[in-house]
Amino acid sequence: MKGTTKDAIRNIYRDYALAWETNDADLWLSIWDEAGTQMPPGIASRNKDELREIMPPRFVPNQVTSFVIELDELTVLGDFAFARGHYTCDYTEEYAQPRTDGKFLSILKRQKDDTWKFHIDCFNSNVS
Repeated sequence: MKGTTKDAIRNIYRDYALAWETNDADLWLSIWDEAGTQMPPGIASRNKDELREIMPPRFVPNQVTSFVIELDELTVLGDFAFARGHYTCDYTEEYAQPRTDGKFLSILKRQKDDTWKFHIDCFNSNVS
């Protein structure tokens, strides 16, 4: 049985977390629309070409032990979906980083092949 649109979008977030847990920059980049924009805290927005350049070196083997993303709200309006939620990320002892937790607001866009990808992703940490 074919899943719902909301299931397909939830799978995007599953793949986002899985990419970090398995050190798979290609998987992470594959869930971004070609016109996608990431809006991280404290720095300028990044388009897909910039993400292709700067993100792969950040996927360090054995750095992330757990990345959990929870959707608090998901609304689909035609070819766009709006998702709001929160996340936690734990690191291996070797990287000695504290748990990161935060929240996000994303706009996803239906692709020509009926899949969904990130169009705009804005997030920030709860840690100051």
